[in-house]
This record gives sequence, structure tokens and C-alpha cells, in this order.
Amino acid sequence: MKWCIHKEDSDITNFTFLNERGFAYGDGVFETIRVVNGKLPLWSLHWQRLQQSLIRLKIEALNEQAILDQINALTSKQGEYKIKIIVTRSNNIDPSKTYTPDNHAAQCYIGVAPLNSSKIKNNTRKLVQLNTQLAKQPLLAGLKHLNRLEQVMASIELSTQSADEGIVCDTDNFIIECTRHNIFWVSDNCLYTPDLGFAGVAGVMRQWILEQASSLNISYRIARYPADALKTADEVFISNAIHGIVAVSSIDSRLYSQTAISQKLQERAQQQLGF
Repeated sequence: MKWCIHKEDSDITNFTFLNERGFAYGDGVFETIRVVNGKLPLWSLHWQRLQQSLIRLKIEALNEQAILDQINALTSKQGEYKIKIIVTRSNNIDPSKTYTPDNHAAQCYIGVAPLNSSKIKNNTRKLVQLNTQLAKQPLLAGLKHLNRLEQVMASIELSTQSADEGIVCDTDNFIIECTRHNIFWVSDNCLYTPDLGFAGVAGVMRQWILEQASSLNISYRIARYPADALKTADEVFISNAIHGIVAVSSIDSRLYSQTAISQKLQERAQQQLGF
């Protein structure tokens, strides 16, 4: 166990985390971005979501070029990286106000780590249906906000299973997503994905897939689907901004095979995104 002790009347001044709203309240959002040989293939969608998220949380806007300059300074033109951008609401000038912010300026943190793409190759994944459920909260639905406790608990449950990923539903037992991916399935040559109006994260790779489906004349539907909808699917795949599109080999005991729809999308991703 680590201890971090702060006494208000002491001379210790480096425990600013006590007033850091992202640390104390989860008051902020984040983006996780894949960099491929100096390029950010999904940047426009990341930036769009980040802007919209800050508007919804009433946090002041950021300067796009300033962020890109920082990312370019942290990465090289060769190799792959994972960038994490965390944006929080600035600390209160008056700490006694606690939950109520007295300003809405943004604080931006950027971290970078090398990405070993050989470890995240798009091999098929085994999925299980998890018991952990997501609360319905339309005020925050779709946002990649800093409170990820539901995903933490779902991941703890997943760690006890013989599977690579887990499917989570909301409290009405409608499919939402996986612990770290959005989910899609194909049935009768139509692409399906859950509506995220009440819970879940609206991933940028999910958005990219829907845009490409339109350009490839792939029919798709977005709605609230019960957990047993996957039982009649011809194919299931998952996606996120780091792994891209990943085929699912099984959910519990049911097996799936790849269809032409996901093959087209994977080919397009390789051409446009490089992964």
C-alpha cells in the first residue's frame, strides 16, 4: 500500500491532486490515439469527439494545432505509438466549492508510449457474456469520460473467464459494448450495432466503420438489441482505435466465421488507416 498524506496547515504544497478535478471527481474526458509512422489516421474523428465532449461537459475548448504540435514533438516519423490525451476541468480557485466548479478552463495532459503492433495483430477473439451491467445515463452516454469504474468491474469479472473480451449490457439487458471495444454483428447481409443513447462509449473506430459502410453500400442498423440477438448472427466483430477491426471466433459456446462485410471493412481500414 502507498500512502499520500496531505495536511492543510502544513508547508507541503505538492499535493495538488486533492484539488485536481479529474483525479477527485472524474471531471474530464480522454482520447486514446494510434500513431502510424508520424500520421494520426483517425485524428479528425478524435478531434470531433473531443470537441463535442468538452461542449457537453461545459469545459472550455482547446487549440487543435497546439495539441498536434505537442504530439509531433513526442513522436517520430517512424514506428507506431499510443497517445493518450486527458482533458480535465481546471482546479477550483476556491477548493471549498468541491463539486461546483468556479471556472471551466481546460487542463490538458498528453502521454505517449511505443506501440508494439505485433502484439495487437488482428487475431480473432473469444468473447463471453458478462453479468456486469452498465447504468443508463443519457447525460453522459457516448462520452469517453474519466469515470471508468463500470469498465474496471467488468474487466475484473472478465479476468475470471477463459476469454479475451466480454460483452456488457445495460440494466434493461440491452447490448451496449465490450469492456474495451464497440461491437458489431452481421445477420442476413446487414450490419448491426447497438444504440449508445443511454450508455457506452461512442468509439471513433465505430464512427469510421459506419461512415465506410455507407460508402461501400453496406446496409446497417443502429437500435437497442436484447442480449440474445447475437445468437442468430452470422458474424460478430469488435473495434477500437488501437486494435482496429477484430473478428470474433466465439461467444461462450457459439462459433462464428468471417463474412464478406467485415473483410471489405478490414481491407478499407488497411488501405486508409494502415491497421
